Amino acid sequence: MGSYGNTLIVPLFMIFMTLINAAVIMRGTHTNQWDSEKSELISYSALRKIVSEQNNYYTHGRILVGNDELGAFKGVARYGNLPSIGGKHNIESYWSLQNNDLFKFSKALQNKAANPNIAISNLDNRSILLKYLGVKHVYVRPGSGAPLGYKATGRLVNGQIDYSTSNVLPLVFAQKERCSARKFSRLSPSSKEGAIIGTQVVNGAIKVRQEASADFASQIVPIKRGSVVHQSITVHRAQNLNNGAKSINLCLEKSMQGRELHVSLQNIVYVPYSFRQRYSNAVNQYNANGAMGNRRNTRLFKMNWLKNNLLSNSNGGLYSINFNYGGYKNYFNQSGRYDLSFFNPESATTINLGEVQRNNSTLTLTLPPTGYISFKLTVWVTPSIKQTDLAISQDDAAKSMKISPDKISFTSPDSVKKNGRFV
Repeated sequence: MGSYGNTLIVPLFMIFMTLINAAVIMRGTHTNQWDSEKSELISYSALRKIVSEQNNYYTHGRILVGNDELGAFKGVARYGNLPSIGGKHNIESYWSLQNNDLFKFSKALQNKAANPNIAISNLDNRSILLKYLGVKHVYVRPGSGAPLGYKATGRLVNGQIDYSTSNVLPLVFAQKERCSARKFSRLSPSSKEGAIIGTQVVNGAIKVRQEASADFASQIVPIKRGSVVHQSITVHRAQNLNNGAKSINLCLEKSMQGRELHVSLQNIVYVPYSFRQRYSNAVNQYNANGAMGNRRNTRLFKMNWLKNNLLSNSNGGLYSINFNYGGYKNYFNQSGRYDLSFFNPESATTINLGEVQRNNSTLTLTLPPTGYISFKLTVWVTPSIKQTDLAISQDDAAKSMKISPDKISFTSPDSVKKNGRFV
């Protein structure tokens, strides 16, 4: 009996240690669901309210439901699929609900909000792109801001304000101008955005007399100075700046007020600090902290830093650039190579900074606090809402359209019968 008891103790001890180990790991890597501030759980009543509210979204056209529909709930992945599942025509979805052509469209126009998991996202609230995709209603949380040209309707759905516009492109339409794909590819992302409203991009060569002129984008949106600022910025040591911030004065004319301001970054190069540089920078920041007083223990800080970073050679190229134009804030985040789900290295991007403001010509950039970064910066001003709506009105919509689960039928516009151009 004694021998049998000793034999039983070993597996019981192993089971006990396994349970203890599992508890420690779970506690260290999972959220405490008992903490109401950090819990990832949603109450059944809240879930029912969110689902029932889906019926109140606009149903007769495309919409954009902001990615804040679930409010402050933690740990929820993207929920752009929820309105689509409810039968609403939300342009944003997550993972496999959108095809690769949409992602290529986003890449060509440098939609910084998109990534391989989210083909469209919210298009960075770029007004012309939203109108191009036929988005009539945009739903965002109070304080988030709406795209230029979208007006509040006074309705609140799921805690989100309903903004709408009546001038958008239809599902099927014909355009009067044409441009070769080669010429289109040479345009800046902001110029492409203006061009697609009234110009059909086609593969192959086009006879000169049939193709839109070289500055067709400015014809559709007559801005003589499409590029108002060309400025190359090279920063060798970001921490030598004032908290990594750099201010730029823009040459904005009075006629540009009420238009959308875009910042284009090209040739972005970021080199993270080496292990030695990161270590030296961390120690210097620690020693410069005057609030530590007599509690400062540099030797202990060094030991702790080495313990936490010894196996991490770098941040994998992770960095961010923040923008602030008159209180309108936006950012560009580059995920690190260790983020296998979202790693998508970019050397160029376009940032929407909202409406050009009166008496405000200062753009502030906050650069990575460590590492070396350089890029070329260009600022663009898009067409006014009036010019965009005029360009939209010149495109001919298909007639008598009927949509069923497996086909779309319609009558071609008169312009197609005349010249055969159709989108």
